[in-house]
Amino acid sequence: MHHGHDHVDPGLDQLARVLAHHTERPEQALERYTTALNALGSAGDRGGVAFVLRGLGQASMDLGDDDAAEAYLARSLATYRALGSAPLGLAQALFWYGMLMLKRKRHKPAEPLFTEVLAVARTFGDRYGQAQALRGLGICHHHAGRYAQARAALTEALRLARQPRPSIVESYVRRT
Repeated sequence: MHHGHDHVDPGLDQLARVLAHHTERPEQALERYTTALNALGSAGDRGGVAFVLRGLGQASMDLGDDDAAEAYLARSLATYRALGSAPLGLAQALFWYGMLMLKRKRHKPAEPLFTEVLAVARTFGDRYGQAQALRGLGICHHHAGRYAQARAALTEALRLARQPRPSIVESYVRRT
């Protein structure tokens, strides 16, 4: 899957690919992402920097450091927006920023993030991305008291997530 990199150095591209695989320990991920951030920043690889900032945000969320997560994810979003050429990377950063907003009980600012993720996912025919974005929107609608919209969003998310065997995304939506 393309992550929206405009890599300069093949070695750095390999580094970014290695980082794409999550480690068992978020502390280890933070270390590796920080090392990569410095290397990619020095090389002028803005796409790689945006990708790594998102990873730092996710690892920080896993560690419960939501303030750091918010700072990393905001920087990732700003970098992807400045690039203007990495819609899938932007959608991933938007999604995780939206998930952080939900975790922090800030449902109103999460809604436009998930709306934007949904638009990108639809453009690329990404059923998984659409299901996840609709799940986030369903949660936002529910907390805003728009129960019919919440039900519609979650029902559509389930339809998109359904596969011959239950998927992980389907189980997430059902638990919502």
